[in-house]
Order: sequence, then C-alpha cells, then structure tokens
Amino acid sequence: MSWTSVVDVLTSRLNDFTYSVWVPPVEEFLAPQNFDCHAMHRWVRSNQYATPVAAVIAYLLAIFVVLPLVRWRQRSAVPAAMKHLFALWNLLLSLFSGYGVYVCAPFVWRMISEKGMRYAVCSDDMMLGGTAGDEHAACYGTVGFMMTLFMLSKLPELLDTVFLVVMHKDVLFLHWYHHVTVLMYSWFAYHNATPSAVVFGTMNYCVHSVMYFYFFASQYTKAFGFLRKPITSIQLMQMVLGVSITAFAYVYENDAGNAETPCSRTYKDSGFYLFCFVLYGSYLLLFAKLYYDSYIKKSRGGGKKEISTSANTIKKRK
Repeated sequence: MSWTSVVDVLTSRLNDFTYSVWVPPVEEFLAPQNFDCHAMHRWVRSNQYATPVAAVIAYLLAIFVVLPLVRWRQRSAVPAAMKHLFALWNLLLSLFSGYGVYVCAPFVWRMISEKGMRYAVCSDDMMLGGTAGDEHAACYGTVGFMMTLFMLSKLPELLDTVFLVVMHKDVLFLHWYHHVTVLMYSWFAYHNATPSAVVFGTMNYCVHSVMYFYFFASQYTKAFGFLRKPITSIQLMQMVLGVSITAFAYVYENDAGNAETPCSRTYKDSGFYLFCFVLYGSYLLLFAKLYYDSYIKKSRGGGKKEISTSANTIKKRK
C-alpha cells in the first residue's frame, strides 16, 4: 500500500470518527413532531463519554483556574450588562424547562396511570420500545425531542457557574458538584436508555422551571424572595423521589412474579443502582444540609446565609 493510500484511509477514518463521535445527527432536530431518538441514541453510544468528559474538564479548569486568574489580574467591577445577561440566561432556561414540563409531565402521568409505576420505571418500552409514533414510548415526537434536549441542555447549563465567577460570586461545592454529576448522569442514562430517566428528567424540568424563574426575577426585585424556601424544599423532595424510584426499580427487578413487564437489563448491566443510589444519596445529604443551614440553623441565629439551588449557590454574609 502506497503512502498516499495510507493517508487517504487515515483521513477517511478521521472524518468518520469526527462525524460519529463529535457531531450529533442534527437533522433529527429539524422536525420535533416527527422526532425519533434512535439516531441520537446511536450517536451517544458511539460518542461514549467523550463529550461530557471533555466538557467537565474544560468546565473545572475554567471556574477554578482560568476565570479566577483573569478576574484577579483585572480586578475590575462587574459590568452592568452582566446582570441583564444573567437575568436573560435564567429566563431562557426557565421557559425551556417550563416547555419541558408542558410536554413531558402529561406523558409520565399518563404512563403511570395507564401502565402503572412498574412500566414507567422498569420497561424498556418506556424509552426505546415500540415503533415511530408509539404513544407509550418516550423516544418519539415532542416527548422524545424534549427528553433528548434535556440531556444535551446539561452542557450549556454549565454556563451558570461561569456567570457566577465572572460576577464575583462564591461558588459552593454543591453547585459545581451538582452540575458535573447531573451532566454525567444524563449522558449515562441516555447512553443506556434507562426507563426511569424519563421520570427523573421530568422531575428536573419541574424544579428548574420555577428555580430559574426565581433567579431571573431576583435580579430586579425582591418580591419573589418567598420562593427561596419552597424551591429548596422541592429540590429536597426531588432527591427523596430519586432515591425512592431507584429503590422501586431494584425491587421490581428482583420480583420475578410479573413476567409481563420485566425490568430493563440495562439496570444491572450498566451499574445503574450503584450510580443512582450514590448520586441521589449524596444529593439528598447535601440538600438536607443546605436546608438545615439556610432555614433551621439560620432561625437559631446562625451567622451565614446560603441562598441556593442546584443551579446557583451563592454564599452571603450578614
């Protein structure tokens, strides 16, 4: 084989790799009502975890090395426009999440009502089953479209932290830990097509629709300050439900009495239980501590006040 042929083969392989690993099938997103998640699922599996791992590395370097260094050298005040950009960013995320609730919540409720909880958290058909247009699968149409965007949205949501650093805000462990692990879990769930991911994603949409609206409004008024405690409360409830649903899946999988709805093999094959119990368990502990520090300890005369959500954790001193 000549040197030219070798170069041609390598170039061809590189082009195939670039397309299959780094470039998603964007044509699938042009008609949400006709969306079919299978092409995107194949791309995520070919990508493995290259995209989220690269994003996490860049994210951690940016918020802990690059941006603090630039901020220290410039020692400049926060531009006034940054406040409006941050408000707009949060408004867009709130609207996006609100549409996710509008599309996905009725689907999840209908599946639980018609098919039962076991189907919703256990059946492979919940995610990838059926054929195009199957109303009992979250792979197709606007539901599949929004479930796919949910996974992809965890990449731009990393900008939450960039805004905080640029605006000279302290970023707590809960904030960046949550962003990193949610991104990795979302990719893991889509990669393995775990049925419960549809329920988890819908819960996240519900919380974020309110949470991001609060952070938008709080840039201009204190009138919505009453939402702080309810938001932290529903976040804590989300983590309780996450642990509970993971436990339901484990019980269902080990119940051989219902052969009509066998539990997805992906749960055992992918290490789902360990991942989710550790993930949601850690969230539960961290948000419980946050709730205690912010609302119980504070009421007893604590010296620090933490205003937090999974997207924004800002430490303020009296």
